[in-house]
Amino acid sequence: MTQARVGQYFYGRHRGQFGVWVYTHVSEDGSASCGQFVRDFHAREDARTFVWEMNGWGTPKTALSR
Repeated sequence: MTQARVGQYFYGRHRGQFGVWVYTHVSEDGSASCGQFVRDFHAREDARTFVWEMNGWGTPKTALSR
């Protein structure tokens, strides 16, 4: 996993779906962070693709493992 940075998007489970957040605060040592909720996706792959695009990483090169 990459080091969290303010303005970077990330995703995870959220109310039975997959939510996307953007970091709004990250401590200097990376031990604490806060994020603002952006939106939910039904599929993990959709959330992942959105995060990659928003972070300027292009598109994922590999499929997710189950």
